[in-house]
Amino acid sequence: MKKLLSVLVLAIMFVVSGCSLLATTMDEMTYYNTYIDYINVLSDDLDNGINDYLSYVPETVTADMDVQFYGSYYGTATVDLSDARTNLFTESMTIDDTVKETALESVAESYFTSFQAFFDKYNEAATYYGNGDYKTNTEYAVELDEAIITAYYDASDAQTTLFDTISEYQIAARGELNEDTTDPVEKVGVSITILSDKVDVVAEAVYIWDFSTSDTTDITALYNDLVAKHTEEENATDALYEDKYKDLFDAFNTTYLGTLTSFETEVNKFIQDVNSGVATVDNVSDYDMIYEYYDQMIDAHNSMVDMLEMYY
Repeated sequence: MKKLLSVLVLAIMFVVSGCSLLATTMDEMTYYNTYIDYINVLSDDLDNGINDYLSYVPETVTADMDVQFYGSYYGTATVDLSDARTNLFTESMTIDDTVKETALESVAESYFTSFQAFFDKYNEAATYYGNGDYKTNTEYAVELDEAIITAYYDASDAQTTLFDTISEYQIAARGELNEDTTDPVEKVGVSITILSDKVDVVAEAVYIWDFSTSDTTDITALYNDLVAKHTEEENATDALYEDKYKDLFDAFNTTYLGTLTSFETEVNKFIQDVNSGVATVDNVSDYDMIYEYYDQMIDAHNSMVDMLEMYY
């Protein structure tokens, strides 16, 4: 049976300022953010590829079917992978911490390899169905399906390892957050970092939810912590508002916090449905909006970072 997992893309960027004009290596946070710029694109490609396959190839294929699967994302994915390799594995992409650099290159290469393996099978399926080979050899459809699903999960696991590694290194590189800052711009950066960290934790809790249990104590505590911190950071940031930062504050309050509110609403619905026995493994797709808003949170966060960088 085919089953598509929503991949938690842990793509959080953080704000750093200042770098030496004499430096021969990259600022560490810039290095990680550069990886994220390319890996986020590949993550979308992977999702698009598996969704495309699952949408057009039925679970059981028979010779009398008209299967119109053309592997439309293969070309884009191949180009994006080439761009990632070309731009990430270069002499200019280097940091002082060579241990982290080597480790990150290794997990990135593992991801690239598994990503390519998935799209090779994806393209093979496009040829198989595009040429009508399934009409005379339906048995191969089962073998190919298993290979594609396995390749997808391999790539998904490698992607998770890569993002976990980047996230771990980013947290170490950013150091302690100055939560008591009175600088409006710095406060916005601190707030989105704190809140996005908590969003990651809540999203992960939903993602790994065991539908055999109805005990929502832990996930409710995580949710309540997020909502409380949301209110706290919103109030603290609003208190530092200055007209000259109007665009920044509007983006923070409207786009970032607005998306966060939508995410919280969907998570709360999930918790209430679990409590009432409505949420089951059979209707898990009813809660896809949690992941949709999670993805939007990442986009909103990264857009905020782009704005913040203009002030440094």
